Amino acid sequence: MSEELRRARIYKVIYLLAALGLFALGVSLLVMLIIRRDLPALFLAMGGFIFGALMMNQALRQRERQDTLEAQLETSDEPEGGDGS
Repeated sequence: MSEELRRARIYKVIYLLAALGLFALGVSLLVMLIIRRDLPALFLAMGGFIFGALMMNQALRQRERQDTLEAQLETSDEPEGGDGS
């Protein structure tokens, strides 16, 4: 269970960094479009924003998965007997 939790945390960070990188790429391509009037940059920027949104969605899903795994880990760590013996 802890291995899955560690993997979920790592994937969350990877997806978040990928989303931020794709958003930065989209912004830089939009700047290229404005400065150089480069029309293919517009299509690449749209693709960057779309895939950035997909990566952000995956990061949010991994956060939900991480929360679920942490809750399962907490409930499995609790003692079953209430008397403390």
